[in-house]
Amino acid sequence: MENLFLVFIALPLVVGGAVLIGAWLLTRIMPGDGKAVAAEASAKAPVAARGPLYAELATERKKGNRVGYMMLVVLVILTVAEIVVGLALNSVALLFIVNILEAAAIMVVFMHVKSVWSSKEAH
Repeated sequence: MENLFLVFIALPLVVGGAVLIGAWLLTRIMPGDGKAVAAEASAKAPVAARGPLYAELATERKKGNRVGYMMLVVLVILTVAEIVVGLALNSVALLFIVNILEAAAIMVVFMHVKSVWSSKEAH
């Protein structure tokens, strides 16, 4: 049981924590104003490094962030379901179905598979 704890709980927490810390550090070295001056930034014109449409596309960015957070929640739920199916039910067929659902969600949201079969050029 100790190995299952290490593989399914401890290792994902350590790797996930490292990824989050790395992403946080990257946000600190990126150009532009940080969150510390967010109140002042709203009164100023957009920073040139961000481009001329930065302020106008704020709603688009918020929508993208919302989709990303929802996708994170969906993938966490599917991963928990996968662990439950793997440990409690011991069903390879159900594991395969959960993996297919995870792959489909990633392909639709992040890889934009829907736009491959559309006639208009969205990208």
